[in-house]
Amino acid sequence: MSQKSSLSVSVVLPVYNEEKIIEASLKKYIDSLSQDFEDYEIIVVDDGSKDNSLEIISKIASDNKHIKVLKNLINLNQGISMQRGFSIASKDIVMHNGADLPFDPTKTKEVIIQHWKNIDVLVLERTYYTGATRKRKVISECNKILRTLLFPKSFSGMKDLNFIQFYSNTVLKDVMPLASSPTFTSAEMIYRTMHLKHRIKNIPFEYQGRPVGKGSLGKVHDITWSIYDMLRFKYLVLIGLDKNGKLK
Repeated sequence: MSQKSSLSVSVVLPVYNEEKIIEASLKKYIDSLSQDFEDYEIIVVDDGSKDNSLEIISKIASDNKHIKVLKNLINLNQGISMQRGFSIASKDIVMHNGADLPFDPTKTKEVIIQHWKNIDVLVLERTYYTGATRKRKVISECNKILRTLLFPKSFSGMKDLNFIQFYSNTVLKDVMPLASSPTFTSAEMIYRTMHLKHRIKNIPFEYQGRPVGKGSLGKVHDITWSIYDMLRFKYLVLIGLDKNGKLK
């Protein structure tokens, strides 16, 4: 058996109507992290699910002290759910993932051993993106174009800001965003990381397609919400992010 990592890990999992896959996803995470880490926690944020997701999560959590459960009374979306999880994360390294596990949990220790050296934030970028509908791909490209127009030099060398990131808990509070939309939350956190000159690294990584069903992102509301967050943040950058960046 390989030696367990002495670094502790918090995993934040936003969940919305995932009754078909959440049990298998949690069991895979528990098996992987218990084998590879001396200390870990899985923070599951149920985002107002209307199916049996919360009941399944709560049952698994009742038998496992490593699982913490937060519940949104209504559907607040992925960005806010991620931030709720980040706010209570207590371990050395904090990461997030989707309930459908686009990042393979068995790779967590490998990524940390290979890349977590003298950095504060690690950004994983998808080597390919399968399974997305044509609509989702068009929305993704439009999002990138708008982001490039508003922040032309800020994300130089960054190809994918909406996959997976690992954060040192020591800098997480510094980079928490004002954005709450599903597609600009991570982008703002990465911008703040670079603005504050924290150490950041980006690497290509394999993306796992969704096993069943389809994701809930990509609605008109998500798009307009993200545009609003981008424009507001651009304004804050123009008037002075250090002075005004945390104003709501």
